[in-house]
Amino acid sequence: MTQLSELTCEQIERLSRSALEEAAAIEIAIREIRPITGEFFPDPDDDAVSVYRKALEMAGVKLEGIDPSEFRAMVRLLAETGGAGGKLAGDRAIRHEPNPAMAVLARVRNV
Repeated sequence: MTQLSELTCEQIERLSRSALEEAAAIEIAIREIRPITGEFFPDPDDDAVSVYRKALEMAGVKLEGIDPSEFRAMVRLLAETGGAGGKLAGDRAIRHEPNPAMAVLARVRNV
């Protein structure tokens, strides 16, 4: 294993950039699976693909023979179509239409 002191500045920058890109990909994956899983906390060794895989498995999707590069598209389709049926997490984001009564209450002022 290479010692950190033996690395050049360019190598350190490349490693840092790679780590930031992977962290961003994981964050995007977490946001994209939220409609399916609700709040999700990945394991420390998870990458974006494993986050998508776990969400699909939680939704009961059989992944045998499917290329992992397809997981993200599958999650997006599942989230858009509501394929999970809301059965996975009680904290799923619920989309409500605005309540007309709330508009009236917003105009009430303390006198």
